[in-house]
Amino acid sequence: MTPKVSTCNLDDSIGSVMERMTEGKFRHMPVLDENRLVGIVSNRDLLKWHLDTIREHIQKIEESFAELDLMRL
Repeated sequence: MTPKVSTCNLDDSIGSVMERMTEGKFRHMPVLDENRLVGIVSNRDLLKWHLDTIREHIQKIEESFAELDLMRL
């Protein structure tokens, strides 16, 4: 158990939350909204978000390549 709990706010960036979790070597972080607990984010949540974002970017790139191929015809 972590002796000094680190928290994040709803408006904190994902990058800053990941950085703090990595530096603190913990896998979960309470999320606060005006000092009220509204949830808990895990490193798995953040990893899933990153993977989903990468998949979306890949899909957009593939669609762009497909459009370029059509333009060449």
